[in-house]
Amino acid sequence: MCILFIVVTLVVSGCRSTEEEIVYKGKSEHWKIQYISALTERGRESKVIIEFIGSSTPQKTFYYDVGRFSGSAPYNLVDNNQVIIGPGICDHCEVLVQEEEKVGHIKWENTSEKIKLTVK
Repeated sequence: MCILFIVVTLVVSGCRSTEEEIVYKGKSEHWKIQYISALTERGRESKVIIEFIGSSTPQKTFYYDVGRFSGSAPYNLVDNNQVIIGPGICDHCEVLVQEEEKVGHIKWENTSEKIKLTVK
């Protein structure tokens, strides 16, 4: 019974992180996404950086769904092919449940891509 408790404790604690910063990254044919979560004096701050890396620049709004962040952004407001979403702040979240991967979805001009983000 004691061995089972130790194994379960190790497995559960392996999914939680108190690291100061965790960065998930992923890219597709047209987009690159970073999901960054950092422990700051205000709490755990998370933000998403979405970058267009395709050949023809989108002309209209694109839609995103990455982690806790979802919404839309007009592409003409993007600086250096990047849009930064966030930060979102959780003032009571010192510990982050670290997932093996996150999934991002981007939709634009009748096209969509699913992007797997992994910890880097």
